[in-house]
Amino acid sequence: MDAKFFVGVIFAAVLVAFLMVSFFKKNDLSHSQYNTLHFLTALCGGCAGWFISGSALFNLSTTIGQTGTLAVSGTAGAALFFTVWFGYPKRDPPPPPDGLSFSVAPGTTFEAMANIIVETGKKFVQFENFSAAQLKAVLTEREVHATGVGDALAKLKYLNPSLPGYTVKVKGDLFTLKAK
Repeated sequence: MDAKFFVGVIFAAVLVAFLMVSFFKKNDLSHSQYNTLHFLTALCGGCAGWFISGSALFNLSTTIGQTGTLAVSGTAGAALFFTVWFGYPKRDPPPPPDGLSFSVAPGTTFEAMANIIVETGKKFVQFENFSAAQLKAVLTEREVHATGVGDALAKLKYLNPSLPGYTVKVKGDLFTLKAK
């Protein structure tokens, strides 16, 4: 056994330790950190394979379609690099952030906008202690960003100064807007 073999074993040990640590951190990584981890894992695997096996060759040849041929040849280190590279799991895209963004169209009333908002969440809305004039109050044309349906309903009061202060309560699928 020569020094090259021991260097390969050390690379393999570092790779295993690296993978053990990264396994527990994988959900906390940004997209670029995950891509770097992907490359470093493949690189460590390739180096360990090259140091351990030396000049062992890898040959792969396959037919593509009726006239095409794909051939890959390299050392065992290159084979391990590409095996890890292509076998590495794809990262799931991050879930979209919770939130709601919408534009208030010209002439939209308070009641109509509240109904539109709750329909996006497949919910219902109930108005308490609002006059007919308040429900028909036209809202200011504007882009609104909210953290959810309840927050969006609460922000409508700022789009017309004639609207009274109100609370938004949710119970199951029903949002209740109660004027103060």
